[in-house]
Amino acid sequence: EVNLELGTFTGLGGVSRVETIVGSAAMTDSVIGPDAPTNYTLTGVDSFRGGGIPSFFDFEDLTGGRGNDEFAMQRGARLTGVLDGGGGRNFLNYRNFGARVSVDVGPASTATGIAGGFVIVGEFTGSTGSADTFTRKGIFDDSYTLTAQNTGTLRSRGVPGTVRFDGFENLDGGEGNDHFELRNRASVDGRISGGPQTAGGEDTLLVDDANQRVARSYSISNGRISDDLTLRFDGIEELTLSLGSGDDSVTTDFFRFAQD
Repeated sequence: EVNLELGTFTGLGGVSRVETIVGSAAMTDSVIGPDAPTNYTLTGVDSFRGGGIPSFFDFEDLTGGRGNDEFAMQRGARLTGVLDGGGGRNFLNYRNFGARVSVDVGPASTATGIAGGFVIVGEFTGSTGSADTFTRKGIFDDSYTLTAQNTGTLRSRGVPGTVRFDGFENLDGGEGNDHFELRNRASVDGRISGGPQTAGGEDTLLVDDANQRVARSYSISNGRISDDLTLRFDGIEELTLSLGSGDDSVTTDFFRFAQD
């Protein structure tokens, strides 16, 4: 174990001015980062570097320090152990990963390229140009709020804190009663899915265009809503469209429709 907070190294009293550290091939090795906020770049299999710290190779577990840390996954990066954000508000960034990614912030806490899962990470960015998926699996009553394209927040009843995401083209709900709210013409490029539903439950979708001042023509069908933008969805039991002050028109064959 290498602990950069304490300046300790397994088998050594301490080391200074070291540029590269290679882990053992026979066991699971871990790094605990410094207290200061650190930007880690994961560059290959169990390999990473960061500002002001050595480059590490063959270290399976990575734990951030007490500050707000960023973990940036490069193309081909993979951690075979656990990613632990440590303290602070921490950020997992796939922007330069170069392939489709999936993140589940439910109890399993799984993410593409992180074999052992993650803990204490509250912000996520998907891969550029890929159909990425963001979800919280499990029986939670989740509320997704989209504030820009493929960007928004997630809050869950009974679960403290807010999770932030951007660059995710698909949102998948879990088994609870999920609510998806689209503000300021925000949407996703892929699909919103309510997910599997427990008996008597209901997943809802609110398209909030109340601040719009121009006339719009909406067409709503089972699995699709469009005007000049198109949103695809499934597993939604109730759709609410909140209209602006323009002279809007709505055409629908959706099985349930509520209008504000």
